Amino acid sequence: MAAVIVRQGFSFFHRSLILNRQFLVATVCTSCSRQAKIFEQGLSVDVLASIQQDIDLSPKALHRWIINQKWNELKTEHRYDEEKVKAMGCDIAAAHFVVKHGGAVKFLGRDRWHWKTEERKSYLPQRFVEGLTVEAIDASNTTMMYSSFDNLANLPSLVYLKLSDCQYIDDWCLSRFHMFADTLHFLDISGCPRVTERGLATLHHLENLKGLKISNMTGVDNKELVMILMEEMLPYCHITGIDYVSREHLDSKCNDQLKSDEGNQKLHSPETDEISMDRPSPS
Repeated sequence: MAAVIVRQGFSFFHRSLILNRQFLVATVCTSCSRQAKIFEQGLSVDVLASIQQDIDLSPKALHRWIINQKWNELKTEHRYDEEKVKAMGCDIAAAHFVVKHGGAVKFLGRDRWHWKTEERKSYLPQRFVEGLTVEAIDASNTTMMYSSFDNLANLPSLVYLKLSDCQYIDDWCLSRFHMFADTLHFLDISGCPRVTERGLATLHHLENLKGLKISNMTGVDNKELVMILMEEMLPYCHITGIDYVSREHLDSKCNDQLKSDEGNQKLHSPETDEISMDRPSPS
């Protein structure tokens, strides 16, 4: 009886070894087939490029890596939040976005501005409210960038937009402002160092604009000329921020300069010099 039990146990152990061996062989074959498939298809260009690059661990490279990581995180924070827009509507979702990034908003027909308090509360509605629309946005000195304006689309009551001292606002951002053309009355982009005269030229879409502030524009060259062109482009808009002489004063100054040049030419002409040379001296 004992011999039978031993034989049965040995048989069971033998079958287990065979099954385990078959499983291991199948696993190895599967892994090998996957590796073979990878080698057949080849590695992507990005993977090959990353493998071949030398690893730079210098302080400058680490600093650059940290900056890139922060920039990618910032872009992720500014991405369009479709779920929030579906739940709250465009206006309230936009208000939450602006306040979250350090700005303030005001709703149409209400005097109160909403911003993040020291307790990190904004007291904004957490759901859709019929008839509640954003009238004014103050996003000055925030991290607003190109992708941020995906969250500010479809605001039918927006008339006031302040983006002063925003380090990431550039010409590409201004090129998106055509979506505010029907409603926007006031725009402040003062102190945005990345904005140039090319970006200002894209504001011609804002035909309803009544006030534009563009002071301290370090990226804009030939400010006086740009100011004249802006006034021609937006004739019904009051533009402030750049000190310059008016066109009438400039034309008058040019005419006076021309007259002065003509007078100097007459005084120093050969005929005048010859007459004065032949003039007799007083007795």
